[in-house]
Amino acid sequence: MHFVEKNGNKAFFLFNQASQSDSKYKDDAKYMLPKFYKSGWGGAEKDCKKAYDIYLELLKSKSDFQDDAKYCLAEKSRYQNNAEFWLAHCYDNGNGVTKNKDKALQLYLELLKSKEYRLKVCESLANYYKNEDDKKSYKYRKMQFDI
Repeated sequence: MHFVEKNGNKAFFLFNQASQSDSKYKDDAKYMLPKFYKSGWGGAEKDCKKAYDIYLELLKSKSDFQDDAKYCLAEKSRYQNNAEFWLAHCYDNGNGVTKNKDKALQLYLELLKSKEYRLKVCESLANYYKNEDDKKSYKYRKMQFDI
C-alpha cells in the first residue's frame, strides 16, 4: 500500500494549472479552486470575491452535458448546480459580494428543482426565513424530512 502525503500547496498549484489547461479535467479543477480561495487553504490567499467569480464563471459556462445527445439541452452540469448553490450562499451572507437576499432567494428557489440539491436548499431556505417568516421557515424544515 502506498501513502501520499497531504500537500495543500501542491494541490492548489495543480488544480490551478489544470483549470487553465485543455484537459478534460479542466472543469473538475476549476470547481475545486473556490474551495481553496474561500478558506485560504493551500497557500491560496483568502479571497471570497475570487471564489464568487469562479462560481459565477462555472454557472455561466456551457454545460458539459449539452453536447451529449442523451441529455436535454436544459440539463445543468453538476458544476453549474454547485456554483448556483454557492452563489446563493455568497449573496445570502455577503461573501465576496454585496449581500443581496433577493438574489439569494431567487437562486435557492431555482435549485429546488434539482433533486441533488433539494435537501441543502431546504435547509438554506429555512435559515433564510428563520428571522423573518416562521411559517415559511417551518415549511422548508418540514420539506427536509419529506425528501
